[in-house]
Amino acid sequence: PQTSKAYEEKPKKRIPNMFISYRNEMMKYKPNNIQMTKYSQLMSEKWKELSEIDKTELQRQYQINRDEKLSKRVEYETVANQNGILPDGKTILERNVPIDRNQTNYKNL
Repeated sequence: PQTSKAYEEKPKKRIPNMFISYRNEMMKYKPNNIQMTKYSQLMSEKWKELSEIDKTELQRQYQINRDEKLSKRVEYETVANQNGILPDGKTILERNVPIDRNQTNYKNL
């Protein structure tokens, strides 16, 4: 079976919410001498202090990022399904499931 870049780069299970995306972006500026729990608390306080304008811009960036990740996930699942890979990582042959190349969703198996 043929593979693509999307198939080889398995997406993460969850797309982070806006706050987690913000916190992850701010990790670039985290001092080395501060514990992660303390830094998360600090980021939570900073998040609450953000203006609505800043949050609106973060929302816009979050939606773009989320849409890109969802698009990659759909592409990954399509290629995986075309190659007989089920969501649990097993192949159709390993599951003894008849192959239906027109089916794009194996969740009901």
